[in-house]
Amino acid sequence: MGNEAARVLHVSHRLAAHELAAGDTHGTSHLSPNQLVLDSTGLGWRDAYTSLTRESSWSATLPALPHVSLAYCVRRSARIRRRVDGSRTEVAELLPRRFGMIPSDRASTWDVDGDPEVQLVYLRRDTIDELAVDEFGADPDEVQVEPGLGFHDPVLESLVVSLLDAARAGTRLPTSALWADHVVREIGIELLRRHSNVDRHAVSVSDLTRSRLRATFDYIEANLTGDLSLTGLASAVGARPHRLARDFRDRTGTPLHQYVLARRVERAATLLRSSDTAIALIASDCGFADQSHLTTAFRKRVGVTPAAFRGA
Repeated sequence: MGNEAARVLHVSHRLAAHELAAGDTHGTSHLSPNQLVLDSTGLGWRDAYTSLTRESSWSATLPALPHVSLAYCVRRSARIRRRVDGSRTEVAELLPRRFGMIPSDRASTWDVDGDPEVQLVYLRRDTIDELAVDEFGADPDEVQVEPGLGFHDPVLESLVVSLLDAARAGTRLPTSALWADHVVREIGIELLRRHSNVDRHAVSVSDLTRSRLRATFDYIEANLTGDLSLTGLASAVGARPHRLARDFRDRTGTPLHQYVLARRVERAATLLRSSDTAIALIASDCGFADQSHLTTAFRKRVGVTPAAFRGA
């Protein structure tokens, strides 16, 4: 499959995709005697699913799934025996702050001895394939993410923990989908760069022209009230989703999701200065989930609450 044809196919899949959910996973969180603590169900994340599980010793054969799956050990440890179809048996210790991967597109048999608390992260395979094309110019049919076991990666750690923190907060915010898209993109790039067979030194050229950058600004301004997603924004300006996120950051110095949040705060400040509209209504008009969400974001960026700002 050619890179351009692959890119069009993967983008069309993502535009039609719904939230990545527990039913898209191997279901290890629900294996007896494991106990699911929390997950990202209901947050509207199209390209990622995460869960936290208190595990006890278990054994199972997991089916082949296309999605890329990471297991991050939050606390305690376990001894893992794993056999992937076509490979020899591996044995490793999954220690706190270490990762393991469930291989994509291959069945695998697992014996877990211990009681670790494990965060699982599933990434939609179409997203990883699109990143392979956009960031590395690779043919997605040839890309293999190596299913490591018991490894440490501080970059991945900070990213997956941020997903867990957001799932723990459990609030669906208008900025949630765009933020999750950004985190998934960074996780995917790290996996491709350090844990796959792609040429990690490949460099792609920006396709965010001046006119597309202006169109991006204009689209954001016209849609601040809505749930801006990276896929929807990229489609509106004729750019590739993950290239748009990277190029926007490189051109402006600000991550796309942070720019959107800043513009929402600035619009709220303008309304607070120029009208007597109730703060709760201003929050809704500026794309915040509720007044509390506006207050938190406003105080972080301006230094005072919306009420104090209006009073001053």
